[in-house]
Amino acid sequence: MPLVKGDRAPRVSVEGPSSEILLPFQGSTSILFFYPTNQGRTCVTEIADFDRLQGQFAALGIRVVGVTTEAISEIADLKGSKGLSVSLFSDPSGRASEAYGVRNAYGFADRFTFLISGEGTILAMWQAYVTEGHADEVLRYCRRSPAP
Repeated sequence: MPLVKGDRAPRVSVEGPSSEILLPFQGSTSILFFYPTNQGRTCVTEIADFDRLQGQFAALGIRVVGVTTEAISEIADLKGSKGLSVSLFSDPSGRASEAYGVRNAYGFADRFTFLISGEGTILAMWQAYVTEGHADEVLRYCRRSPAP
């Protein structure tokens, strides 16, 4: 079962192309979006939309990070082929997606987005059944309900 508003966001380690990071960021509000794959059209649409809007999130003091259970090399290939700059990380063991309650029976992360305060509290959560416009919806929410 996915975590919900008011829950404490678990501290998890994920792997990037050049380093490992600990999420959520302490002292910084963040968007953490989980997605299943780097190849599917719907996933790429969601990633590209968060990439397109990350400057607007940053203007609100919000950092954006995407996490998949797929390999780091596939993330690098996607970012290079699409010219993306959004932070994407790998959770190959599935520990992060499991901790957030979004890992499915096939071992992939289901498509969920969490808005997390700098203190580590989940401020909002979405399950993105439709990816087109999802990042815009999250941004509208963040503009209406500024995070602490």
